[in-house]
Amino acid sequence: MNAAWNIDVEPTTIANCFQHCKIRTEEDMPFKQEIGDVEGIHKLKEVISDLHYRNAMDVE
Repeated sequence: MNAAWNIDVEPTTIANCFQHCKIRTEEDMPFKQEIGDVEGIHKLKEVISDLHYRNAMDVE
């Protein structure tokens, strides 16, 4: 699992994961990310699909 965090993971991705998992509440988050990068979203969906998670979170 450690190797997964050592690839090009953006700080906003980590923050979103923490919020999704209820590790931090929305009020505790230092910023709110606007997602407008369609290509980036598509690539992220492909990566998540390749990992074969049963309950993968929606990236949009």
